[in-house]
Amino acid sequence: MDLHYLLGLQGLRESLSGALDGFFLLASQLGKAELPMAVTLIVYWCFSRELGQRLLFTLNGSDLLNNVLKLGFCVYRPWVREPALHPVEKALSTATGYSFPSGHTQNAVATYGGIARYTRRGWLRVVL
Repeated sequence: MDLHYLLGLQGLRESLSGALDGFFLLASQLGKAELPMAVTLIVYWCFSRELGQRLLFTLNGSDLLNNVLKLGFCVYRPWVREPALHPVEKALSTATGYSFPSGHTQNAVATYGGIARYTRRGWLRVVL
């Protein structure tokens, strides 16, 4: 990403005194490995074995692909490359390894996108 863009976002975050930090940390947690796996298992046990199996295959396959791509691209975290960038302290515990492609985004898309793809409930598709 362009450094000026990231510094601009950091300036916006600082001008808001961290008012949106909690929201974005929560959004990031939706893709943390444990929650998508738990959602997948709940779908499997409580709603549809077939959908649960599809989600499990998709989640594990996309995780494997994500790890291969991370090793292929080797993109360091922005604050590692640029000392002027300062991440939110609470986010540092889960921000390990390479930054691209995003593991949290990949987990969220594989799980919630997979449910949205195979559900017939329109309202659930919109929510997911």
